[in-house]
Amino acid sequence: LFVLPYYELAIVEQNLLLNKRQKDDREMKNKKINL
Repeated sequence: LFVLPYYELAIVEQNLLLNKRQKDDREMKNKKINL
C-alpha cells in the first residue's frame, strides 16, 4: 500500500471521475446513434 499526499489523491480521484464521465458520455452518444 502506498500513500499519496491528500492533494495528489484528490487530483487522481478527479481524473478518474472525469474519465468515467467522458466514457459515459461516449456510450450515451453511441446509444443515441444506435436507436
